[in-house]
Amino acid sequence: MDTENKIIADKIIKFENINSELLELFSSFGFNIEVIKRNSTNHKHYREYYDDISRKLVEEHFIEDIKCFDYKF
Repeated sequence: MDTENKIIADKIIKFENINSELLELFSSFGFNIEVIKRNSTNHKHYREYYDDISRKLVEEHFIEDIKCFDYKF
């Protein structure tokens, strides 16, 4: 971010879309690279890990990120 809190990167890759966004990025540079997912586990949706108190703490601490990247609880 710059001094006015504007993102100055050309591209932001979100972790939740990492496979498709990395493939798109590599492709834009002419690379045909397969993204391999390793050591993955199944989890519940992230919202299920938070109660009202922990959600409020996260929202207060990361309010700028939540707004900037359009995240929702």
